[in-house]
Amino acid sequence: MNSLYHGDPIADWEYGIYPLNQADTITVFASVTNNGAVEQTATLNYDILLGGSSVNSGSSSSITLAPFTTDTVSSILALLQLHWKL
Repeated sequence: MNSLYHGDPIADWEYGIYPLNQADTITVFASVTNNGAVEQTATLNYDILLGGSSVNSGSSSSITLAPFTTDTVSSILALLQLHWKL
């Protein structure tokens, strides 16, 4: 994994406080590189913790990386679902 983002991976910003009336979804992104000569599969797994306890977790769809390429994997998390668990 090269980088991990939540928010905007292009502008490289994060915004961590969302008023409930503006809550929609958040996308978690990871940039991954295959430095090998064989295709590799990448999946983004996330686990959001609050006080050491998991409040939400999930996985992205898997992608196949060709040799010597970089790509992104992402997963969309509904903030309203997360709010009710908190």
